[in-house]
Amino acid sequence: MKSLIRKLCALLLVATMLFGGAVFNTFAEDDENEYLEFYEQIIFDDLDVAVANGDELIVVVDESTPLLRRSRARNEKAKLEKYLSEHEDAEDYLLDTASGIEELVLLSYTDAPVEIIDGHVERVKKTAKVSSSPLAIHADAAETKIVKGNFTLTTKLVFTGYDTYRAYSKGTWPSSILGVLAGPNYPSAGWDYLTIAANYPFAQPINWIWKWSANPGTGTFIKRFRAEPKWECWQVLEDPKGLAQLVSLELETLSVVMKPNARPSTITIKNHYVHTWASGLTLSLKSSDNGSAINTTTPSLTFSFSGAGSSSHWVLSNTLSYKT
Repeated sequence: MKSLIRKLCALLLVATMLFGGAVFNTFAEDDENEYLEFYEQIIFDDLDVAVANGDELIVVVDESTPLLRRSRARNEKAKLEKYLSEHEDAEDYLLDTASGIEELVLLSYTDAPVEIIDGHVERVKKTAKVSSSPLAIHADAAETKIVKGNFTLTTKLVFTGYDTYRAYSKGTWPSSILGVLAGPNYPSAGWDYLTIAANYPFAQPINWIWKWSANPGTGTFIKRFRAEPKWECWQVLEDPKGLAQLVSLELETLSVVMKPNARPSTITIKNHYVHTWASGLTLSLKSSDNGSAINTTTPSLTFSFSGAGSSSHWVLSNTLSYKT
């Protein structure tokens, strides 16, 4: 009997080591979502991250950890390498954190394949089938959709010391979209929205960082739409005059002191990016929780639009969950 148990344990250990480094595409599970999307979460607990020569990201597995944790860390490293290889600005995005005093804790991202339909950017629906090429999407045997890349919504959690965390929400357009719907004939028809919500109150105000394909000129292109203790929503014109397109927009919470006897055992952050392409839309934004009490629930946000073309929008979500 003991011999059998030892054999089973050995097989389990081998399986863990063999498959610990495997990386699989993860489809986001949401029965109510009609669009295709891919989700991944990367944990940095047993990864050492450093910067070499000022512009090179170095990631190694902490070899001092127990065997099974090292195996899981190798899997996380493989997922990170996949993320870096498939996203143009990913390394620069992580370099900003790794080169400072903050410590990367966790990163999650959702990729949404997008295409151009009738002069606007639309997400690819689940009825499409993905071939071996990530950007070759077939709606059926007779039709091939021209996919312009992935819109990516990223959530990053960093530890700044003394029970203090900082969260980031970032929406990034694929470079293949930039320039396609550009020029004076293609100004933004409506506002886009980026939110960040957590199961703990974060300090106000939130910082925002944006990047443009060119100088957008003067005007009000970004403003806070609504702010509550546990979430915020900002709105932005992603191509205000048809002369410059939004490459990315990021929201950054200020440092939040998480008292050991008060913080939740799990930090949960949920972000949304809402893209619209019709003018005159009015957004109604409802939340399941606007309070300041620390609890285990992250506010659930509901977006609804009124006005002509109220269906001219899509919503992408991303969730990060970390056990402290």
